[in-house]
Amino acid sequence: MPIPNNSWLHQKEELQRAARKIDKSVILLPKDHWIFHLVWWTAAVFTLSAFAWGIHRKTFFERFATTIGPLQGYPKSWTYHQVLRVIIHESRHTRQCRWFGLMIHPWLGLPLYFVLYSLLLFPVGLAYFRVWFEVDADKAKWKVLIAEHGWGPVQVTADAKRRAAMVSSGLYFWPLPKSWVLKMHLNGADAALESALEEAA
Repeated sequence: MPIPNNSWLHQKEELQRAARKIDKSVILLPKDHWIFHLVWWTAAVFTLSAFAWGIHRKTFFERFATTIGPLQGYPKSWTYHQVLRVIIHESRHTRQCRWFGLMIHPWLGLPLYFVLYSLLLFPVGLAYFRVWFEVDADKAKWKVLIAEHGWGPVQVTADAKRRAAMVSSGLYFWPLPKSWVLKMHLNGADAALESALEEAA
């Protein structure tokens, strides 16, 4: 598939520099790279996508960014600004992997991160860490949006509700009850706003 004229890939190096402010190991790749096809098949089996549940192939490859350790995959069709909107969130996931690699490298921490994100406490209905990791990544994104783009409580709260609806759905394999996911996201939004106020004071 040819690279569209407005694709983020034409500004890949600039975006990669922005991501590496969060974690120095980030490598940006087009979503059609073979490693993301492997991820898709794994996710398809895990979320029973063959039976019309979970995340579908077109959704995975055209609508979502995916991070595996230091590797971040974005659809070729996305523009620079589409990638820029989510790159802080995705880079925070890379940073989370580094935490579990004793701060040495995200690849080292990826196995433990995968177990926590995917399996514990239970894959469906009690996957607490999956939601925690997503809220933590969103908090990092909200802090940047507040500091650099003038977002206030209305925008952050609206985005928290949007993200909660997404994370509590089959796209994330129904990790926790919807009310719990919403509460965690709203608490994360409040924490991001409070942090921004403290830094501005």
